[in-house]
Amino acid sequence: PYSVAQFNTLTGDFSGTSFYFSGVINSEIKPQISGSLGNPVVLDGYNADDCQTCDGTWPTAYDGKTAVIDRNGGSYGIRLSNANEHIVIQDFEITNTVVGIAGYNDYSNIAIKRCYFHDSPNQNGSRAIYFTYTDGAGSDVTIGGSKCNGNIVENVGVDTGCADIEFYGGYSDHASDIVISYNHLYATRTDRGIDGITLIRTEKFLIEYNKIHDHNDSVGGGSSENSIDAK
Repeated sequence: PYSVAQFNTLTGDFSGTSFYFSGVINSEIKPQISGSLGNPVVLDGYNADDCQTCDGTWPTAYDGKTAVIDRNGGSYGIRLSNANEHIVIQDFEITNTVVGIAGYNDYSNIAIKRCYFHDSPNQNGSRAIYFTYTDGAGSDVTIGGSKCNGNIVENVGVDTGCADIEFYGGYSDHASDIVISYNHLYATRTDRGIDGITLIRTEKFLIEYNKIHDHNDSVGGGSSENSIDAK
């Protein structure tokens, strides 16, 4: 087995390889590896089975069984920033982290499913999932994708500039071919929840069958909306 530090040093083609994570993880997972078409790399937080999120909730039966990423207010849980391709991220619980899963630099063919993001720290810019432009915008990302593969986002976002799920493309190189479906985005706290889904300079996207409600941050300076904001 690898420690997170050892995993983060791996490079190259690991097509068809699954990496299972367990316990409480306090450090950033930053893969430098990729898979290939039909043979993705899988980062899996639950080696016993697939988490079942078909009803849009995270069963308490998973407590203590899935890997929990808790950065204690740190910047990233999982960060893709090495032109990663063909990676599946599934079955993680991610909490107390400014950005749960982030993607930069020509990412492509990424899937995020059955993860539970909750209770971001009290910091502007917090998001569950954030893909943005630096050296080149990415493409072919699926968030959820089918009924029992949806992600759950609860109590994320404070003040302004926050969304549960956000894609941010470049002026000349837009993020493209994005699917966001079957996710449940909401807040139960009055100091969390800004926007649901935000797309900036993004093209060729499909958004469907998401539940977005109760974004009710009444403390920060932002405007809380149960919204899909594309511009």
